[in-house]
Amino acid sequence: MRIDENGHLLVTLTDGTQIDAGTVGGSVAPTEANDFTKAQSEGYAGTLTEWLRELQTGLMQDADGNKLSVKDCYVNEKGHLTVLLSDGTTTLDAGMIPEDGYLSDAVEQYNMRPRFEIVTLNWENPALNLRSTPEINGTSNILRSYSAGKEFLCIGRGEVTEGDEFNMLLLPDGQIGYAKSKFFEPKHITVTGAEGMNLPEKLTLLAGKSMRLVGTEIVPWGDASCFLAMVGDDGLTVTEENGIFTLSAENAGTYTLDVTLYRPMTVGILFLDTKQITVTVAAEKTPTGKKGLLIGDSRIAPGVGIPASLPKELATLAPGVEWLGTQTNADGVKCEGYGGWSAGNFVSKKEGKNPFWNPTTERFDFAYYISNHPECRPDFVILNLGANDGYSARSTEYLNAIVASIHAYDSNIAVLVLTEYYRGRTAVYADNVVARESAAYFERLSTVFDGREAEKVWLLPNYLSVDPTSDFADAVHLTSDGYGYEAEVIVTYLTDLFGT
Repeated sequence: MRIDENGHLLVTLTDGTQIDAGTVGGSVAPTEANDFTKAQSEGYAGTLTEWLRELQTGLMQDADGNKLSVKDCYVNEKGHLTVLLSDGTTTLDAGMIPEDGYLSDAVEQYNMRPRFEIVTLNWENPALNLRSTPEINGTSNILRSYSAGKEFLCIGRGEVTEGDEFNMLLLPDGQIGYAKSKFFEPKHITVTGAEGMNLPEKLTLLAGKSMRLVGTEIVPWGDASCFLAMVGDDGLTVTEENGIFTLSAENAGTYTLDVTLYRPMTVGILFLDTKQITVTVAAEKTPTGKKGLLIGDSRIAPGVGIPASLPKELATLAPGVEWLGTQTNADGVKCEGYGGWSAGNFVSKKEGKNPFWNPTTERFDFAYYISNHPECRPDFVILNLGANDGYSARSTEYLNAIVASIHAYDSNIAVLVLTEYYRGRTAVYADNVVARESAAYFERLSTVFDGREAEKVWLLPNYLSVDPTSDFADAVHLTSDGYGYEAEVIVTYLTDLFGT
């Protein structure tokens, strides 16, 4: 199934017959009359953000003259923000809002962007402090403490940076408090999936081989009401089982994969996102006679109690590759893997075993590394870092610095940057926060590294192969099967690059 350029749902049957099911979802023009535009026509001079916030502090009154506040708010099936006031009966239509949930791109005090949603405190400790400013020390005062289950009106959120951005919360009395967003969950998941899909613009397959695409990785914030549909060109086979799609093609060539994210509604279908992916199917080859260097964390060099590693699976699937490094992991594979290290450690860690740290220039220096270890000169480098960075915005900067240093030494060395898979449920962050940050991190990686193949830099879609529900051995490390799926993707790209 897919949505065509005219907004029609096209259904392809198993015999190839295509049926036009007519228009779906239905779009509503932003200029359609609603209660906010009505208020404007009656003389209200403020912005939508101001109008919504004033609803919380008594802009409207009941028949007895009592000031009303906001009881609930949600996005309806048309994409309109709906506000229920405290009398339990007055419902206001605030008009269509952007799919990302932010009311505007304007940045307010403390780098906050305006939102309008009910959130529920999801903090297991006895109480959470609301503060006067979005910080936990300095001039910030504790306003009041609240227990789990308390609902708040969130009117702003800081930009996602290190995973600890704050929510701005508006109480009915007009007082504003701040707390970290990771302690809250949205009350309504109506627009789940509206953020779009975590998908690259292109994929590479090998003829006669398959690649799996895990739906949870494509839409980590999705719920049971979100559905994915994939349709490939003739010759590109797509199968699906339990939310995991498998792509395969027998013949080399270039194909198109149409991917649609949608939600069935009471009437029609709400179309959330669509993407057209270019799939290049390369002739099957074998990577031989090449030397590779793995740089990473404990997923490269697992410690005690970690039963599996990515290098072991890579060595099994690519026996013709010689792996280099000053370290030898528990599986007997040479590498540069250091448990617990982040990308930042490699570019700034002076002490310990960092073989890339040049004490003269005080930075990551690949030429310095090779001068000390000439036997480790590779044809390609794989960077497997990010898990210990906590989806940090700085992580992409550090990775880019590593890439730049490698290419300053030799611009012909291929650098393969691995993507981070969604880690699912954790004890630290509310699930929706992890999903949002996972998507934001993929977006940052794509912005920095995608489309740089001419520079010998590849961003690999290894994350698509990992199932968060069954492929994890613990909160960070994969099972042998999980690393096996990931290795299949990596070896596919290595084969396309170096195979003969």
